[in-house]
Amino acid sequence: MKFAWSHSRLKVFETCPAQYEGKFVEHLKEDEGEAAKWGERVHEDLEKAVRDGVPMPEATKPYEWAVELGKKAQAVGARVEAEYKMGLTVDLKPCGFMDGNVWLRGKSDLSIIGNSVAAVWDYKTGKQRAGNTQLNIMAAMTFEHFPVERVEAKFLWLQNKKQSGVSHNRKDLPALWEELIARAKRVERAHETGVFQPIPSWACNYCPVKTCRYNKVGK
Repeated sequence: MKFAWSHSRLKVFETCPAQYEGKFVEHLKEDEGEAAKWGERVHEDLEKAVRDGVPMPEATKPYEWAVELGKKAQAVGARVEAEYKMGLTVDLKPCGFMDGNVWLRGKSDLSIIGNSVAAVWDYKTGKQRAGNTQLNIMAAMTFEHFPVERVEAKFLWLQNKKQSGVSHNRKDLPALWEELIARAKRVERAHETGVFQPIPSWACNYCPVKTCRYNKVGK
């Protein structure tokens, strides 16, 4: 099987390789919780509002303030993209999201591309949490897709109207890739060897791999 990765896949693998195998190798089905369904609805409504100017429905209207980020950028001539999909080959060349040679896939919920600076956001409907891996991946991919000198990558915490994130200059790119590629290689090695060791954690409460000795679903 051809290897390709993304932030979501890396996150699952580093939480538990066995869960990764169940979800992405064996393609086991899992129940989608209400929080995930709500997050998808919010993302869809914001995408339509940014991309097509569709008014936000009453249920998600409290998050309409996020749409203003794109409107303000458009007003000064910046390129604005909703749910912008990016792909990279193994040698870090831009390609289509679903191209046959894609090695890394990433998507930003909102991208604002200027002449020398880009800003990319990921919407979050849950509680604010630590960790910038997703943002580092978004920033690195944006550098490869656009000739900008700085990328501001941020989480947009929709419930409390806050932002948190990272800022990278193009000179940071080699170090970013060195760290990210080393982590991706561990996933690739598991594919090559077929060894996906289980790691017990909080994720055992939601894991679709029912044969795992640590699985707690329904127990």
